[in-house]
Amino acid sequence: MSSFFFGRLTDWVLRRRGAVAVLIVLLTAFFLWKMQDLQFDNSNEIWFSEGDPSLERINTFHKLFGNDDFVYLVFDADTLFSPESLRLLSDLVSDIRKKVPYLRDVTWLGNAERIEADAEGIVVSDFIDPETYDAASMPELRRRDFFCTFLLERVDSRGRDCYNTHIPTSLVC
Repeated sequence: MSSFFFGRLTDWVLRRRGAVAVLIVLLTAFFLWKMQDLQFDNSNEIWFSEGDPSLERINTFHKLFGNDDFVYLVFDADTLFSPESLRLLSDLVSDIRKKVPYLRDVTWLGNAERIEADAEGIVVSDFIDPETYDAASMPELRRRDFFCTFLLERVDSRGRDCYNTHIPTSLVC
């Protein structure tokens, strides 16, 4: 039955191929013209009913933080590259990982990678070794900090560590 139908359809299209080609061009032009009005809503909010408490919490979160992809925590200290400051940050990150549900990742100086080129190629290493937060390694951290040395040093003329007001800590939820 289906082969009979498709056989007759093929014959019909072949006999009227000019009209079918014009119809296809007109339909394509119409749909391309209407595509400019096509909109997609990929937000998570479409899955909640109006007045849902979860939606209200999300809206409050967005008002406070701007989005729910990244949250930046600001850390202010006289000297970021000190053992005390790094231990404080390490403890804060540990608490955040334990207490914040649905957290995907926490990026901070303690798990940031340092990428360097040497004679043998590219070397990827930890920016800070969490086991060696001692006063002797702090000058080396300041020296290795390209971002601070070359970018913020010109902006922050107060002589404090560059990161003291802009610590790159982000939470990915």
